[in-house]
Amino acid sequence: MNARTVKTTPPVRLIIGLILLGLLLLSAIGFAVYSSQNQIVKARMRGVVVERYFRPDPEQQITIGKDGLRTENTPGKFIIIVEVPKHDGSQHAYTVFLSEDDYNHIQIGDTFDVGPYLVRP
Repeated sequence: MNARTVKTTPPVRLIIGLILLGLLLLSAIGFAVYSSQNQIVKARMRGVVVERYFRPDPEQQITIGKDGLRTENTPGKFIIIVEVPKHDGSQHAYTVFLSEDDYNHIQIGDTFDVGPYLVRP
């Protein structure tokens, strides 16, 4: 028996439809990236450190990670207050809790970017 191979050509309408669908999906992804980038820029808040203090509150922190359980003794809370200017010209104070290393590197009067930190007004 002789095997025959049948090759069909896809219709032009199908090819054009797939190209348009691909362009539509590509433009939707581009719009999503552009709009999320604008939100990130708006969320960035930079201000001046106006106060820094240490609140003694010794505790033992237990964290779970790739290496298993890890315990760490902390002497207390390292806190800075950052005043961020708003669009209307007023100031808004944010309380930022830091690690001891970060706290030691920041002085009053330094600029501090509050955006990437978890902040509490």
